Formats: sequence, structure tokens, C-alpha cells
Amino acid sequence: MSTDPLKTNKKFAESLRLGFAILSDEGGEVSKKYDVLNDQMISDRTTFVIGKDGMVKYVEIGSSALDPAGATRACSLL
Repeated sequence: MSTDPLKTNKKFAESLRLGFAILSDEGGEVSKKYDVLNDQMISDRTTFVIGKDGMVKYVEIGSSALDPAGATRACSLL
């Protein structure tokens, strides 16, 4: 999830050849609900993997969320 625009997130995902989508939350509404929106209205570095059942299956917080390996592993278990 990122408060960056959709176009920016799409380019980022393509550059890493990710096998999963990145939510573009420009208004910060979803980030706020997940309690990761900071005072500058930017999402803190956090990766969430949401299962097909709509439940959060994996969370990675901080600088380690920059590495997509954890999310990729979590997605492979779904």
C-alpha cells in the first residue's frame, strides 16, 4: 500500500516484476484504517498480504518492507 499515485505504483511494481498488486491510496483513507498513515499524510513503510478471504495474512513493517521477498513468500502460501 502506498499513498503514491497509481501510475507511480504501477511502474514500481513493474520494475521489480512483482507478482502481486500494490494498492494506490492517494487520499490515505485505507492507510488511516490500517493505522499506517503518518503525520505527513504518507503511509509508513508497511507491507500487507491480504488473503482471498479478505483477512490479513502477513504484515511487514519498517525498512524490511522495502524488500518484496517476504510478501512474495507470503503470497506463495495463499
